[in-house]
Amino acid sequence: MKRKLLIIFTLLLLISCAKGELIDSEKSNSYFIKSNDIYYSKNGNWVAFGYNKCDADLETFKILTNSIAKDSKFIYFGYHKQNQVDFSTFRIDSNGIPKDKNYVYENDIFKLKPVEIKDIDVESFEYLQENKSSMYSWTKDKNNYYFNGNKLNVDYKSLQFINEDFFYDKDYLYSDLNDWKIINISEIKQPPKKINEKYILSNNTFHFVGRDQKNRISLISQKIENHKNINSISGNVILIDSLVYTFGTKYKPMNPKTFKKVEVDFNTFKTLSESDFESELAFNYYCDKNNVYFNNFIVEKANPKTLQILGLGFSKDDKFVFYNAYVLKGVDSKSFRKIEENLIWKDNFGNEFDYYGNKKL
Repeated sequence: MKRKLLIIFTLLLLISCAKGELIDSEKSNSYFIKSNDIYYSKNGNWVAFGYNKCDADLETFKILTNSIAKDSKFIYFGYHKQNQVDFSTFRIDSNGIPKDKNYVYENDIFKLKPVEIKDIDVESFEYLQENKSSMYSWTKDKNNYYFNGNKLNVDYKSLQFINEDFFYDKDYLYSDLNDWKIINISEIKQPPKKINEKYILSNNTFHFVGRDQKNRISLISQKIENHKNINSISGNVILIDSLVYTFGTKYKPMNPKTFKKVEVDFNTFKTLSESDFESELAFNYYCDKNNVYFNNFIVEKANPKTLQILGLGFSKDDKFVFYNAYVLKGVDSKSFRKIEENLIWKDNFGNEFDYYGNKKL
């Protein structure tokens, strides 16, 4: 009874707190009008983020971005007045960046705060997304490139990005080590070649940013003189003539029971599923015409033609079910499946496993 009353009370509360109508649904799902008052609820999620009155003039109110607005006197970030900005020159530039005559601004918790980069040219300042995960790692203006807020000592006019991890100017090849730090790799003898979004070739050496044996982000390089062909198999896998390289190193799979090396068929080798990194915890699947491979181990008895990947180390083919590189004995392949809502894997005969591969009793 108490549970039912709580549900009814919650529903009544939500109904009574109805947000009203969006003011400009094309520009924002956060600003609402109700009874001639303006309210702000981040992304319309008033249960998680609250529902606050914005003390702005309705007649002159104008939405600039999803979380920034103005009226005839003030700039607002969310429902907070931004007295620190220069109202008369404040604008959102063509790249969606808040600026005034003095500063470039970025979002903070309750306010717009100036970007902390010294002596930037406000008018030409922009974020670069060529490289990757964090759009704030790389920025530039008409005079300089900046990495994590620091000016780079590179040749501005000749600088070019190759892929996610590498760039060069007229003098040197560089990497930013996955947005961590800039390193100088080598002098430029001829323009580097992009192999894919992770590998490049420069001065007869391929380079890859990965993790070393101590799991530290590092540059992995391999000299490859007198090669004929380089082909990209996937982001982290390339084929150089008859050799397969995964995560920057020569691929040498082995039998998980005997630890004997297994030769791959390079003509048919391909990636089935790939993690963003290589470690014992990764779930990297490959196959050729003969075998299925899990990370650096052959999956015994697995049929590369019928293999299905079920997630978190589980897979199956037309006959067997596997966890990592091993067969799960006595499990029915036809009915074995993942139960999404419970994060378990089971068949129709009482065999059930958790995401660690442990069988439930």
